[in-house]
Amino acid sequence: MKRVSILCLLILAFLALAVPVSAQTMITPSVIGRLANLPAGSVISWDGGDVVLTPSSNMLTLTGGDITVPNLYVGAAGKIDFGSGDVTVTVSTNTLTLSGASTGYVFSTGPVSSLVPLETIAGTGSITSCMGHTILVTAAGTATLPAGTTLGQRCTVVSTTAAIVSTDVASASDTMILNGTPLTAGFKATSDGTDEATLYCENNATNVWRCRTIHGLHSDGGA
Repeated sequence: MKRVSILCLLILAFLALAVPVSAQTMITPSVIGRLANLPAGSVISWDGGDVVLTPSSNMLTLTGGDITVPNLYVGAAGKIDFGSGDVTVTVSTNTLTLSGASTGYVFSTGPVSSLVPLETIAGTGSITSCMGHTILVTAAGTATLPAGTTLGQRCTVVSTTAAIVSTDVASASDTMILNGTPLTAGFKATSDGTDEATLYCENNATNVWRCRTIHGLHSDGGA
């Protein structure tokens, strides 16, 4: 596999501000050191076209080889684009977002992390993140799910003590389907006080949480 040093590309791009050259001129070691201005349609070619760098519409296209870099920096508004937008990777406020892969993401060496993220609520409080998290409720009270507007959210609410624990939706805009039965909009699921009562919830439709009992008993807890 052919590889071109990024340093070499930068040196050539800088030093190629040289004497005027035609669109077919090949940049060779003999012209390095002379200042030039490459006209539209020009290319930088190595080894008779083995590797070619071509500018067009504010874009540099490398053909015939690869670029090896020690580090890759993407600006705040930048993204990594595969297949002209088929799959993209963007970053914003410490969040990496993968978009477009409708058939899923495959990690050949296993899961991204083998650790299940935990969040603890001392009785009553709001669940801050529901992306595969396990929510440990340590006293009687109500754990409130995030708004059901980010599809793909899922978490497991576990009571760590023999106390009545409710799992509520964020507002009357959200509806919970408990063990296959839709509850009134804004209503919550309430455990029977069983120690380690466990409820799994996922948000796979806008403003709808599907929850099912894993351990213990959960019923309609009202508003």
